[in-house]
Amino acid sequence: MHMISYYKMYFSWILLFYIITPQIGNSQALFVKSVPLTTTFSTDDYRGGIQNWDICQDQRGFIYVANNFGLLEFDGSQWNNYTVPNCTRVRSILADSNRIYIGGQGQIGYFEPDSSGKLKFTTLQNLIAEDASSLDDVWSIYRYKQYVVFCSVNKLLFYDGRSIKILNPGSTLGYTFCTNDQLFSYCEASGLLVLKQQQLVPYPNGAFFKGKTIVAMLPGRSGKYMAVTLEGEISQVDSTGIYPVLPANNLLKGTTINTALALSNGTIAIGTQNSGIFILTEEGKLIRQLTNDTGLKSLTVASLHQDQFNNLWVGLNNGISYVALNSPFSLINEQVGVPGTGYTAMAFKDYVYLGTNNGLYYLSPGAKNYREVANASGQVYALSEVDDQLVLNHHRGAFTVDKYQAHLFFDQNGTWGMRKVPGHDTYICGAYDGFYLFEKRGEKFHLIQKISGMSESSRVFEFDSQDNLWMTHGYKGAYHFDLRHNLMAPKISFFNQKAGFPNNILINVYKIDGKLLFPAQHGIYIYQPTTRTFAPDSTFNRLLSRYWHVSNMTQDNFGNVYFIADNKLGLLRKSSTGTYALETDVFHRINKYLSDDLENINIIDMEHILIGAKDGFVVFNPMTNVHKPEKYLTYIRQVYLI
Repeated sequence: MHMISYYKMYFSWILLFYIITPQIGNSQALFVKSVPLTTTFSTDDYRGGIQNWDICQDQRGFIYVANNFGLLEFDGSQWNNYTVPNCTRVRSILADSNRIYIGGQGQIGYFEPDSSGKLKFTTLQNLIAEDASSLDDVWSIYRYKQYVVFCSVNKLLFYDGRSIKILNPGSTLGYTFCTNDQLFSYCEASGLLVLKQQQLVPYPNGAFFKGKTIVAMLPGRSGKYMAVTLEGEISQVDSTGIYPVLPANNLLKGTTINTALALSNGTIAIGTQNSGIFILTEEGKLIRQLTNDTGLKSLTVASLHQDQFNNLWVGLNNGISYVALNSPFSLINEQVGVPGTGYTAMAFKDYVYLGTNNGLYYLSPGAKNYREVANASGQVYALSEVDDQLVLNHHRGAFTVDKYQAHLFFDQNGTWGMRKVPGHDTYICGAYDGFYLFEKRGEKFHLIQKISGMSESSRVFEFDSQDNLWMTHGYKGAYHFDLRHNLMAPKISFFNQKAGFPNNILINVYKIDGKLLFPAQHGIYIYQPTTRTFAPDSTFNRLLSRYWHVSNMTQDNFGNVYFIADNKLGLLRKSSTGTYALETDVFHRINKYLSDDLENINIIDMEHILIGAKDGFVVFNPMTNVHKPEKYLTYIRQVYLI
């Protein structure tokens, strides 16, 4: 049995609403440049033509597309294609109740599911028999009062469910629009027209648009409308006058606009012929532009539709894209100037720094894209703030970073991380061959010596409540460094399976709620100093499966714990009473992007949690308010007898 759980089998729709208050660092959130998650369907995917003229969604949530080859249906898992009799191309569609009305080249009608759920077509051509031969392409369909209105360049057809009334305008029309229960048409000779008493009459000051081509009439504020023209102009329109939106017109000058859509958050999406999509405020300020660099496979946009999750469907000249504008997730990758696998991220003095296997990259305030930090090419492992300086740990050693320049201060070996030793003016650096101690003279770090007695790779380390050091080795076990008496040659104790771990591999250490947790290959353990052994932690093994391998953990300022277990991201949300609730479903959509090498979770600020990905980083914004439907429906589309 093939079951399709409403918008989940293919897309794993993101359903989450976080209510939190500002947390980390600056009171104003940093700007972190990222691109939305985008899925593009090719003609092979949907088995149709290259051009997609209109998009709508029915009451079940299924997506429909007017395509050169007919009507396309997407149910969240698979595409279906329905041909329209005597119609070469479908130009327009409207989902109304359980019907999908279509308009095409010389054809109007509707699809409706039969008793088996399969769509069947009913033509309405017979209701306009005397005018059927002169029916031109139907470019739009609207629900207007009690009518479904089919709009072509030479007539408007008003269908009331039984018969069709025909309005012949007497001159060639451009596009027709239904906005705020008003029906508008554009006429090159007359400008903007409005339907009054079943006649198209000039709209006040509508002659302003003579010689221009209106491609969209959108709802605006305070009863105004937004007229968008092919020539790249946007104007506010009401009965008192026409008011050009100058910031938008300056931005769009020279751009050919094909379509526009008012989005649910008050912004406007502009689809163009050769510049992709502009997302603007109603005042005309640019929010973002979607192009080839941000996931669109084509710069030519023919149609736009916002679905019930407030994400964007885009009909392209060659394909269909789904852009998760309202998702809490986005990507930082080579499209915005960050090539390679993500290993570390940090905000420092209004700059955002990202480390990958290719080098260190930075985003300065107001910059369009990330740029490479000089002298930091190659494998980056960690970033940390040490005494108000940014320290970079790298395959080539350890560096300080001053804005866009890295300065090497240790080159004897590759390094993993650097911390200040509690209670000392000394700094410890984990390296490929153990630990090194540093002191600071002025603004520069200087090597004191290597800690004796340790030559193992020392990547994962934490200080405990006694200011002693723990280091875990992925293939051997855990090491304890007693730093109370001698930093240079501390007493070192070793713990492995004999001390209580399930085996000697994949042991890590993280500080959560002020105490050290030791995730092992299976389960999470704590140290018992009285017996010098390790035992399963009752709290976290209850919250997380004792069979999971937790490879990374980090805690935000609210006590929420982000973790990666078995290559899947999760969250333990901390309540006001100190208890945790496990959340994993919201992250299913992005697990496929996560890196499986040195997994990392980086809390930048209250709106940006960066997780290392195979290509760059996944960005999670827990502040995003994602629309959540009241209920989910499951549809059985096919049954197989095995």
